[in-house]
Amino acid sequence: MNTRQKSIPSELKRFLLYSLGAVILIYCSVQISSALMVEWESPHSSAFPVYAQIPILLFFLGVVYYKFSPAVRENGKKDGGMEWILPHAEIGFAIIDKTGVILQASDTLKELFGYTDDELDGKEITSLIREKGRQGLLAGIKELSQVADGEKAVRTMKVEGICKSWSRINLEIKLAPAHGMGPEKLLALFKDVSRENKLERELSRLQGALDNSDEMVIIADEEGIVEYVNAAAAHINGADGHSLKGTKLKANLSVGDNEGENRGMWSTVQIGRTWKSEIAHHGDNGELRFEEVFVYPVKDGEEKITNYMAVRRDITGRKHTEQLISNLTRAIEYSADMIMVTDSTGKIEYVNPSVVDILGYEREEIIGKNPGLFSSGRHDPAFYEAMWGQITSGKVWSGRITNKTKSGRFVEEEISISPVFSEYGKLVNYVAVARDITKKIENEMELQARRKEAEISNHFKDELISIVSHDLKNPIIAALGLVKLVQNDQKRELDPFHHDILSRVSSAGQKALEMIEKLLLMSPSRFGKWKLEKRYFNVYALVDEVVDELETPALAKGITMENELSKDFRFHADYDLMYEVVSNLLMNAIKFTPRGGKVTVSLSSELKNTIEIRDTGRGVPKSLAGEIFSKANVTTTLGTEGEKGYGMGLPFCYEVMEKHEGSISYKSSPGKGSVFSLYLPPSKPLVMLVDDDEDFRILLRNLLEEMDVETMEAVNGSQALEMIGNSTPCLLITDLFMDPMNGFDLLKELKKRNCHIAKIAITSDTQIDTRSKAFASGAQDFVTKPLVAYDFIPRVRRLLEVEIR
Repeated sequence: MNTRQKSIPSELKRFLLYSLGAVILIYCSVQISSALMVEWESPHSSAFPVYAQIPILLFFLGVVYYKFSPAVRENGKKDGGMEWILPHAEIGFAIIDKTGVILQASDTLKELFGYTDDELDGKEITSLIREKGRQGLLAGIKELSQVADGEKAVRTMKVEGICKSWSRINLEIKLAPAHGMGPEKLLALFKDVSRENKLERELSRLQGALDNSDEMVIIADEEGIVEYVNAAAAHINGADGHSLKGTKLKANLSVGDNEGENRGMWSTVQIGRTWKSEIAHHGDNGELRFEEVFVYPVKDGEEKITNYMAVRRDITGRKHTEQLISNLTRAIEYSADMIMVTDSTGKIEYVNPSVVDILGYEREEIIGKNPGLFSSGRHDPAFYEAMWGQITSGKVWSGRITNKTKSGRFVEEEISISPVFSEYGKLVNYVAVARDITKKIENEMELQARRKEAEISNHFKDELISIVSHDLKNPIIAALGLVKLVQNDQKRELDPFHHDILSRVSSAGQKALEMIEKLLLMSPSRFGKWKLEKRYFNVYALVDEVVDELETPALAKGITMENELSKDFRFHADYDLMYEVVSNLLMNAIKFTPRGGKVTVSLSSELKNTIEIRDTGRGVPKSLAGEIFSKANVTTTLGTEGEKGYGMGLPFCYEVMEKHEGSISYKSSPGKGSVFSLYLPPSKPLVMLVDDDEDFRILLRNLLEEMDVETMEAVNGSQALEMIGNSTPCLLITDLFMDPMNGFDLLKELKKRNCHIAKIAITSDTQIDTRSKAFASGAQDFVTKPLVAYDFIPRVRRLLEVEIR
């Protein structure tokens, strides 16, 4: 603001002196007139005599003289122009003509733009503002120049000004006709609004920040009447900001309905303190939400409260985090594992109760100490150096360690030590989680001892079985050989009776040999070591074969055996091993079923690809429920008529099913019987296509699509043999002429290996010799190219069905 004292023109000084003298003369005249009024009183006399009115006339003459004297006006210009009108004005003035040329400028205006003396006189007003505002300013000047004398008109505009130093200022310019200062002259007022604009921008930014805030903000006056609400507050209260203005502050806070808390809030903030509270409510979706409410008093420079500001923020996430921390803290406190936290130097800061309980130290004896307090002395320095080297490098260390309790007892621990880093990547703590495995190690040692004993026992059994089997097999084989000699003796022909007797002896001997082979198969040392030779087979036919074999012992007890399986049901498995599994289960069913009972084999009505063997026997004792499949705890029970067993049958069945990635399970009701279930994963028949012509393999694959089979492909015999070693197909379709191994050699090798694979030979060669050679090599069918679908598909289907059955 301009604070300079402006000089008063000399003519004005004279005018003021004349005016003061006139006032004094008028006062004196009034007093004299009053004193002489009695002497001169007349009904027609005036209250003021003529001589008393002369000073008044002189006063008005002085006014006229000053008003119309050119000398006075000229001196006024020289002594400061318009400045004597508003000597302390913050607004700069200028008189301009109708073209915008400055005729006269105030000192304030000169200071505003940085000019001195008469530098602005004669300068175009548009030179004081930026180019983009000049057209508007000139248009305003032109418009106001045409206003009639005495007519009021004002034009206001905001532009950016250019100072003499080329700095910029924000201006508000008002233009008005300068009536009485000459024709076609305008008065221009310049106001620096840079500070106001800055304040407006700051206010706008502040309001924008508040409106974009997720926190509810409400500002009220000293009476608690709302003056401002941000967008979040309007949204939470379900209204717009304008409708909330003028309402009471407490109505917009969740504490408004709680009179006690409301009074507490006002009594707190009215004495100049901040009030804080937490509230809980259910959101629109029914979820429990938590919020924190603050109410602050706002004071002026004299510490007088002028406003109140309320802030309400959602702290549901923080509450959940606090709850999580609380839960974790409780989990750590109640954990059976020992948990220890140290600082970056290894000084213990925290231990949970398990550390106190297991190691026997009080918490106060541990905090601040080094973990070396628990050292057992069983680890050398290199062990600890390696451990600390790993965790100080930022890596987790885990392993076993032996520590010592306060009482001197050794504790075996399974421990993991993790470094903890701050958000800036600085190592701040180590966390150790240890589990007492002393009892576990003792149990492991005991189990190892038992396992060793079992291994010795199994080895003894294996040796015994091997010796017995050898000693049994040799005389039986010798006896069968002698029977064969007698049967084949051409010189001494046997009569029908003796021939029948020898045939029965031979059959019994063969069965005895088969039983010895089964005994060897179930030898404990061979469990799980079988190489599976999977193929598709008909399960109905397998069960029928087993039922026929066990017909004699079943009939001896009057037990009925029924095969209720579907005649086309099949498994993809090792036939021989599955035969032994079914045989074992059926023998057990006969063994534990009383006379007149029934044994049934059927498909499960609840589980896919599962067969069930059901009996009406006495059931499995509850005491053996968890042990009947265990080979470590062999169990054996006498049958209903005292039949004995070795206890290896069910463990053998379990191992076979596990090897096939299947399962065996049972349900039993004491006195009512048992149901044993065998499950194998479903599988489609696998067909191998062998041909060095890729297009022909594609043709074969397309022809087989309708048959619900899986295919695998090889380009020659060598590759086919390698693949068959990993997965045995049901059917092999091979070309005969390939390199490096042709189809003939492939067929011969499979025949040599005695693989259960059906084989079709395909070739363009129609010669009889080629056909004969293919069959001699092991092919079951021979097809010539080009293939005819209606002929080829039935051949494939027939061989698959034969193989499966």
